[in-house]
Amino acid sequence: MFPFDLFRKDPTYNWPERAPVQLSFDLARGQMNGVTLGAHYEQLRAFGRPSNRKPLRAGHLGYAPLGLEIGVRSEHVDGFTCHFQGGEAFTGIDTSPEFSPCHLELRLPSGSRVHVSGQTSQAELEAWMGPIAQSVEAGYPVQYILTPGAYVGVELDEQDRVRILDFEPLPDRAA
Repeated sequence: MFPFDLFRKDPTYNWPERAPVQLSFDLARGQMNGVTLGAHYEQLRAFGRPSNRKPLRAGHLGYAPLGLEIGVRSEHVDGFTCHFQGGEAFTGIDTSPEFSPCHLELRLPSGSRVHVSGQTSQAELEAWMGPIAQSVEAGYPVQYILTPGAYVGVELDEQDRVRILDFEPLPDRAA
């Protein structure tokens, strides 16, 4: 980024106000509503104008009414984060007055489709996507599932129900 870029109008400002009604993530292709992880951010126009101000400068496009955040790094889609429950989150999307919990259709590699909500259990996730693995990143424990099209970070609540799913490029596809 050049210093003069700080004064340019954010390009998402003129995007349409519409947004998709139903979110769908394809685990085999690494795509949310047809937008692939790693795609240029302009493809996100299909989601409509983000609810947060200056989203590209912030590094994420917030869609609070959908419970969705889309990470952007170096002008490319770096991740899709689905918030299924309210509460505290790193970027604060789920404390926005516009926030609505995410309802997500997952397209499994087998071709089956399942629906994920804040009531989805750890056992259901593992039956659909495989076992949850654990590691430590930057000193913090991380739970994740590797799928054919994405690395899926998993955060569960105290009742082992899904709170957040964070879809990121597979390590060999990361920019």
